[in-house]
Amino acid sequence: MPSALIDLILPARCAGCGAPGSIACAACTAELVRAPASRPPDPAPPGLPPCWSATVYDGAARRMLLAYKERGRTALAPVLGQSLAAVAAKALYGRPSRVILVPVPSARAASRARGHDPVRAIATAAAAVLRRRGMVVSVAPVLGLARRVADQSGLGSAERAANLSGAFTVAGDRLAGVLEAQGRSRDRSGGGPHGRLRGGSSGGFGGGSHGGSPGGFYGGFRGAGTAVALVDDIVTTGATLAEAARAFAAMGLPPRSAITIAATRRKRDTPGSSTLSS
Repeated sequence: MPSALIDLILPARCAGCGAPGSIACAACTAELVRAPASRPPDPAPPGLPPCWSATVYDGAARRMLLAYKERGRTALAPVLGQSLAAVAAKALYGRPSRVILVPVPSARAASRARGHDPVRAIATAAAAVLRRRGMVVSVAPVLGLARRVADQSGLGSAERAANLSGAFTVAGDRLAGVLEAQGRSRDRSGGGPHGRLRGGSSGGFGGGSHGGSPGGFYGGFRGAGTAVALVDDIVTTGATLAEAARAFAAMGLPPRSAITIAATRRKRDTPGSSTLSS
């Protein structure tokens, strides 16, 4: 029986500590929002944007993420979304006029096996929280895999970087549509004339046309105050997020930050040291 159905039938227990009463008790929920912080990997891969996480991948946070991703406890998405929203609010300092949350995609086989896209659902929940706080936020699932990649489990940082090199691509027309729709929404709400670029694009995207070079088009949105934040649930070496950042930078819209629920503790590739990784 799917875990989501079990949650409806049986008395709920906290996925983090097992306490009865709810799928996420107050103490475990508080742990996920208490101390978002910069937790960069060490060593950090080239091109990784500033990396922020809610907590360390351990204890209740680890149990909750495993329950959510691997055991079908999809009712945890709003709780994890609150956690990610707390990270985003900390990472996106200066309150940008517009925010684009870009979930890192799962491999197709993993999504089929799980029956859902866990990172996209968390990003969507986080966006709802941030909108209630007055931010203009969109979720843009525009990253895709350009080629097959190997399972990352058990790979070191150099192996992960090699495995993912050139693997991500950005669906430019879909991204452009998200950016322009967000700009129109901001204009209607009185947020200023940032929905249409001046001199950079005619606003038409038929056939992938961006009214000039992609870098000039997307760079104009960056200049208008748009901040891109890459989203993942857990990060280990930073290789995945660095490759995603490369794909966006090639479009002229380098991410402001990378945000996650948790950063793992791992041993560095050099002997004798243990550090936080993202």
